Amino acid sequence: MNPYQRFDPERQRQRIQEALRAKLNPSATTRISDIREKRRSVVQSNHRSQSVRNFSPINTLRPSELLTTVNCNITRLNLPEKGSFNAAILQLEDRILCAYRPDEYRLVACFLDKKYEIINNSYYLLPLQAVADPRLIITPDNKVLLTYSTYTNIHDEHIAGNYLMNLNQGMNMNLGPRMRISPSTLRTRQKNWMPFVHENKIYFIANVVPHDIYEFEPGREAFQKYRTSWKHTWFNQQHLRGNTNPVRISNGNFLSTFHTASYQGGVMHYDNGCYLFSGEPPFAPIWCGRKTYLPADAAVEPHVRKKNQIICTFPCGMIIDGEKLKISYGDNDSSVKIMETTVTEMMGTMIKLNQQ
Repeated sequence: MNPYQRFDPERQRQRIQEALRAKLNPSATTRISDIREKRRSVVQSNHRSQSVRNFSPINTLRPSELLTTVNCNITRLNLPEKGSFNAAILQLEDRILCAYRPDEYRLVACFLDKKYEIINNSYYLLPLQAVADPRLIITPDNKVLLTYSTYTNIHDEHIAGNYLMNLNQGMNMNLGPRMRISPSTLRTRQKNWMPFVHENKIYFIANVVPHDIYEFEPGREAFQKYRTSWKHTWFNQQHLRGNTNPVRISNGNFLSTFHTASYQGGVMHYDNGCYLFSGEPPFAPIWCGRKTYLPADAAVEPHVRKKNQIICTFPCGMIIDGEKLKISYGDNDSSVKIMETTVTEMMGTMIKLNQQ
């Protein structure tokens, strides 16, 4: 039987609420923390131990001279739900497809015009539950693939996706069946896989350091294709977690992004950096951020949720048009914004890896 047929959205909602209560009051329940401790203790073979989210952000220095924001213009989207956050974006002809989180459990898709306003009659509340942090790409067969993290049960957070549009048949949105992307053999939490396309194949960056690349063929789970070990130049040694879809720049290499999370005075701060990797397999990193392009401190929205818990800018989508970039992100898990900047600005935050 397909495991998605057994999924109970209401029970999953209850489990997520239990997890949130556990974060707010750890003494109230130990179930979630016990499960996470067991996950941390599992020793996986080969790549499995690497493609895993770091569960224990620590207090770490955040040098003020490295907490920079690139020159940019920022627009706050006017979305119908208070507290919408963490959006992916994709350029489609004269409009932008936007997929965002209206709350902590669901996703909405819509079209934006050139002023980033929702186009009339394009709002689509997707029939998905217990999903988070979308990404969007156009596949080699000219379809729009929406990916996200989800649960079948609390022990199995993984990456899944659906075709959202078939561009060969027009611009209508019609959500297809769910496909599991991250392998079921990975027993640790899987989040923030970053999709990209190269030579008519779909790839995902499952882990930034080491640089783990999985190939995905619709109809089967992704499989690891490449791994590059490397030393990053980021200002702390926290686990680098994925953010936006990579984009190919003019020299043929890919610009990609990451974030780190660390406690400062008991509040989690999410800082964002970027890196450049080769445009050819095995897609080895060649430049890496030393300074932030968007620090946690750039978050200015009043908290709709998680007040006194996070200071967070969280990018999920990136569009490139020549030298120009558009990066969509959530501000304090409370609004969606789009940053307009340039490749040159992003490169200015990085160091070439053989010049460390």
